[in-house]
This record gives sequence, C-alpha cells and structure tokens, in this order.
Amino acid sequence: MLMSDWTPAAPRRPVISRGRSQRVASGSSGNCGPPPEQQQTAAAQSSITDSDAAFLLKLAAVSFALGGAIKYGSLLIALPFEPNAGAALLFVLGPPLIWSAIKLAQSQQES
Repeated sequence: MLMSDWTPAAPRRPVISRGRSQRVASGSSGNCGPPPEQQQTAAAQSSITDSDAAFLLKLAAVSFALGGAIKYGSLLIALPFEPNAGAALLFVLGPPLIWSAIKLAQSQQES
C-alpha cells in the first residue's frame, strides 16, 4: 500500500443514548465534578509537587556547588594528595552524622 492510497478514517460521531439518563456513581446529588474532599486533596497534591520541585532544585544546586568545591578546592590544599585516615573517616561519617543531628533537632522542636 502506498502512502498516496492512505486516507484517514472518518471521525466517529458521539453515541447519544435515547433513554433514561444514567446517574453518576459518585455519591453526590448529580452535580458534576469531584466531591470537595477530592478537590482539597488535588490542591494538596499540587503543593506537594511544588515543594518536591523546590527540593530537587536545591539538591541540584548543592550538588553542583559541592562538586565544584571538591574539584577545584582540592588544588588549594594538600589533603587529597596524602593519605589521611582521619580525613577519610570525616568525609565518610561526617555528612550522615550532621544530617542525623539536624533531623533530631527538628523532631525535638516539633514535639
């Protein structure tokens, strides 16, 4: 079959039922749209999405800043060119300990 022989299908016409109207099983009194509980949930989900986007932007900014500091900051000090067990432990254990301390302080403030 050649492309010149191809024709698009005719658009379908909507089917209109000629009988009793069917009620929507939404538990409402026949009005259109979601119940108010679902509307509030949708608004909360959009705010969650906004905060997620803000978090991802902050995470990307911090990642780029720390990456640049590691790449170009290593030229300023002799630490990466000499083995140092204390510095290695600080780099491995420092971030989780700092993060845990921050989250512990936040949880104590909330309660």
